[in-house]
Amino acid sequence: MNVITEEVNYSTIEEKDSGPSCSLAEALERQDLYINSILAQVGCDILWRMFKEGRTLYRGAYINLNTLRVNPIPV
Repeated sequence: MNVITEEVNYSTIEEKDSGPSCSLAEALERQDLYINSILAQVGCDILWRMFKEGRTLYRGAYINLNTLRVNPIPV
């Protein structure tokens, strides 16, 4: 399995430093409220399956909160 640094060319990504959010309202404008907990649950499920079954069929997931769809990324 490739590592993320081999999958993505980070030198081509242009991202401005947004700095920390000073208020809850400002933070919610940047990302949805429960995205961190959803990402943590998906990540923990992938790890749990690796420990339980000794392998994994997925290396991540695309999560769309607008449509409430989670699409796995196969290995």
